[in-house]
Amino acid sequence: MSNSNFIQLLQDKSFKEDIFAAYDKAPIERNFQKYTVIEDLRDLFMYMCQQCNDMRSQGRQHLSFTEVPPSQIKNRILEIAGTGLSLSPRKQEAYLSTEASHDGNPTVELTFGVQGMSLMFGRSNAIQAVSFNLVHEGDVFEWHGETAIPRYSHSYLTDGNPIVAAFSVINLKDGNVLCSYITRQEIEFVAAQQIQQAQTFGGSTPWLSFLGRCVRNLILRRTFRDRAHTLGLIPGTKRVDESGRLIDAPEEESVDVKKTEKGPDGTPMVSDDDFAALLQSSLEQSD
Repeated sequence: MSNSNFIQLLQDKSFKEDIFAAYDKAPIERNFQKYTVIEDLRDLFMYMCQQCNDMRSQGRQHLSFTEVPPSQIKNRILEIAGTGLSLSPRKQEAYLSTEASHDGNPTVELTFGVQGMSLMFGRSNAIQAVSFNLVHEGDVFEWHGETAIPRYSHSYLTDGNPIVAAFSVINLKDGNVLCSYITRQEIEFVAAQQIQQAQTFGGSTPWLSFLGRCVRNLILRRTFRDRAHTLGLIPGTKRVDESGRLIDAPEEESVDVKKTEKGPDGTPMVSDDDFAALLQSSLEQSD
């Protein structure tokens, strides 16, 4: 299979069976129907084709999905399925992108979206409840470590005060708790970075208009980074960085861990061969 023909993955029946099997073993309960998985997979391939065309028009062909070995794309798709999240970029649970590696060649990256992180916490079999909290100036707050619930009392009278911290509490079904915490200094540092970046590139940033939501997402990402591995939400050989990207764990930390499909109304779906031909045509027409 040549690099430019990653679309052939869509026609690989054994690959789809691997995807279904990965969902069956996922650490969260989703109960996806096969036709839903196929629709989401097609959404992903349409997105990848659009990315290829966009990269070509921008003169950045070297970073398009067509330049990546199909085996990389295949592995990343199976990693998404293995978490139980949707393959469709439109559902904003997980994303695939390409980046230049240290040797200059493109590589496929998997990044978890905020929606995907929230869903994994909410549907994990190990979690009883999870909360993400903002601490405003004037609130009562005492941090007692990662395995003890903080002392916290919030009043609506402090809602307009500056945010001085944020924390999360994960109540596990075994009775234990896992807590994460970010300080005012960390919040201000990230906010300043995002605002500076927006000013540099002439864009806008929600950090100026929706600070509370941004800080809540920040503590969600931090919690996911710290706890996804511990809770078994990602493979034992993987970790998550601050941006939500799936990365390899440091070596010392790694552990081993043609039938016609029908839609929900019973209507036969377009065959994968025909759908792949349409995608291939979309790439060729943009040349």
